[in-house]
Amino acid sequence: MSVKNMFDEQTIQDGKDLLHEVIIQDSKILDLLLINTSMKFLNVSHATLREPSPVAAKIIDKFLSQNIYTDNQVIKQYYFYLQKICSIGELYGGIWKDTLQGFENHNLMVITFHKLQNIMNIAQSLLIISQPETQELLYLDIYKFNTLIRLEFSHNLELYPTYSSQISLALFQIYQDLIQTEAEMDEFRRNSNLKLPIFKHEIDEQLLGDFLTFTSQIQLMSPKVIKPLHIPTKNLPCGGREDDVIIQLRKFHSLRHTLG
Repeated sequence: MSVKNMFDEQTIQDGKDLLHEVIIQDSKILDLLLINTSMKFLNVSHATLREPSPVAAKIIDKFLSQNIYTDNQVIKQYYFYLQKICSIGELYGGIWKDTLQGFENHNLMVITFHKLQNIMNIAQSLLIISQPETQELLYLDIYKFNTLIRLEFSHNLELYPTYSSQISLALFQIYQDLIQTEAEMDEFRRNSNLKLPIFKHEIDEQLLGDFLTFTSQIQLMSPKVIKPLHIPTKNLPCGGREDDVIIQLRKFHSLRHTLG
């Protein structure tokens, strides 16, 4: 299903166009925007990351190498979330472009699903403290991540007899987290004034029942609880200010007028 932002799309597009123009001319403008970070700038950066481009690559590089310093906790948490998105920039772009072809390696599939669900947990924690524009961006991320996991889980479900016990139990936990996320997002959608897509995907109920029975038997026989797989996270160093020069300031004030 194709998903588009439903809030003031033209404003976001205008911001993306302007961001593209000034960053292509001088990427150091990002330093100034980060020093004076606003939610509008982060919203536009968020939307820009969904389409692989030279500007998205520059944002990824800058966000991963530089922290921000602000007393605004919402901005701080949102920036942390975007850093997580940047850490999977290629995967994130592929999810939004619907270009992923599936996972042949089941270990990689499980690790990727855990990574995405961890990022979704951060997005969910931000939903209740964010403004509508940011809420919609976050909700649609969760929707796209959840859709990918649900579809891949469904496509690979018939192969469960060939999985190791660790993979089977990991997929069982992923499925439990999946349905919990869907229930929470459905409640959020029903209580929101935003026009948001519904989390609804078909699955072979008979095959799912067989899989759940199979994993329940493994849990009863297994003397140890299989721990979730994790991807080590990259430590994000603090970045310092660069000297402001006139040409940067001119571009910055022009862009801040739109994104500030």
